[in-house]
Amino acid sequence: MKNLDRNSKGGVYLTITPFFPTHSSFRGSFVYDQVNAIIKSGRFDEVVVIRPNRKCKKALKYRYQEVTVYEIPFYESPSLILNGSFNGLNRRNFLKRFDESDIKLESIRYVHCHVSYFAGLGLALKELNPKIKCILQHHDPDPFTIRNGRFSHCRWNLRYRALRNIELFQKVDLHVSVSRRVEENLVRFPDCSNAEVDRDYIEKVKLIKDLPNATIKESYVLHNGVDLEKFSKKSDHEAAELFNVGCVANFIDWKNQLLLIQALKELVAAPESEEVRLHLVGSGPCLADCKRFVCEHKLDRYVSFIDEIPHGDVVEFYNKMDLFVLPSTFEGFGCVFLESYACGVPFMTCKWQGMDDYIAPEESRKWLFEAHDARAIAESIRNFKTKRWEQVLTKPIDINILINDFLDRLERL
Repeated sequence: MKNLDRNSKGGVYLTITPFFPTHSSFRGSFVYDQVNAIIKSGRFDEVVVIRPNRKCKKALKYRYQEVTVYEIPFYESPSLILNGSFNGLNRRNFLKRFDESDIKLESIRYVHCHVSYFAGLGLALKELNPKIKCILQHHDPDPFTIRNGRFSHCRWNLRYRALRNIELFQKVDLHVSVSRRVEENLVRFPDCSNAEVDRDYIEKVKLIKDLPNATIKESYVLHNGVDLEKFSKKSDHEAAELFNVGCVANFIDWKNQLLLIQALKELVAAPESEEVRLHLVGSGPCLADCKRFVCEHKLDRYVSFIDEIPHGDVVEFYNKMDLFVLPSTFEGFGCVFLESYACGVPFMTCKWQGMDDYIAPEESRKWLFEAHDARAIAESIRNFKTKRWEQVLTKPIDINILINDFLDRLERL
């Protein structure tokens, strides 16, 4: 048995998440870092992951680094229509698979579920062992998942999935949000903040304003920290003729890489800014539109598109950049911002995103720009390129510090 912290009681810490790496995919590395930090805390006898997977046909067990992972089938409705209608089936299947595992129900102290889909699985274990504390972590500003799916514009569909989640959320012992922005949308639902900038979310909330509020028992903000053993500045940044701007993100609508390319077009129109280069890493449905814009506006020499980089190698990419920019309008937090910062590269993003938590109000004009405004992005990049301000964040970024504070909070549940 490990040497336990003086506040520890041992037992099992169980994480239920669809976001976790496999031997063939590094997706979910941010949850792995969280799980690894919990292991490093030494407060538990065992830390185990259950990974629901809708593509999985049968249960299997694997090891990823030092973590035991149970992968189980999970069912969801096509196009997420009436999402939550499979809750009963998933619950029965989950409990069956759990009984077949090596995990002892009576040993579980905490079950930590990621995103609303999986709250019902953690609560199923809590019903069998009431001593378990059920935690639900929300990663984006849509905790009730009303924005997803082909039928998300239909009021009847929105009401159904929201009501199912309201019912589950009221039973959860602690809701964890990755930023104040996510927490505000959680506790204000079915309303949203007056500062909300995502037009799609605003329109969907308007359709269900008559729904009851969910009673949130307790709430905690846990920022996604960085493993500083992985991410660091490798050496002093060498002076170069080119000014390199980096961006790492999936090419989806609200990440707004196209807006960033439009900002680049504004920049290079000025002769003194021709040395700017933009490096975009990722894949997704909006990639083709971005490449088309680059081609049509003859920006090929200024923009490079890079396929996904393994999480362990992306540190080399950050270290070659002068600035990291991601103009998301629906960013719950964004681990990539702190990863770049840990590598000595400052970042910029839109106002009213998760990273607001780390920027002092008096510094916001340097690092935060208005949403949906390519000219504002171009002006912010131009100002930094000229003045090279130092970026100083207001909160710790070390994931081990953040997780230990979080585990202290769990002891008081």
